[in-house]
Amino acid sequence: MNTPKIFGQLKPPGPPNNVNMLPLYFVGNNTRAQVTIFVCNQGATPEFFRIALVRAGDTVKDYTYIAYDSILAPNGVFSVSGIGVDAGDAIYVKSSLGQSSFTATGILLS
Repeated sequence: MNTPKIFGQLKPPGPPNNVNMLPLYFVGNNTRAQVTIFVCNQGATPEFFRIALVRAGDTVKDYTYIAYDSILAPNGVFSVSGIGVDAGDAIYVKSSLGQSSFTATGILLS
């Protein structure tokens, strides 16, 4: 059965603690999903964000980014949908100032 759900929600820290990409969602064993990612800038200034899709067994590398230092307007929202992920895959995120939240929603595929 295909089940809609929220897979992960995160508001990464700002400087000086925003050095690393942080996991938003790890896909469980024997699981596949169709994912939509939302980014919401809750601040009054523009913010840069990153999103990386990482295959099972890999790490964040230059080629895993689907958004890299993309700018988000104050109080702005960004979304990307239709992302297929498989068992062991992961979604990592980062924001430049710590004022944006990330949400991964979608359908858990059986």
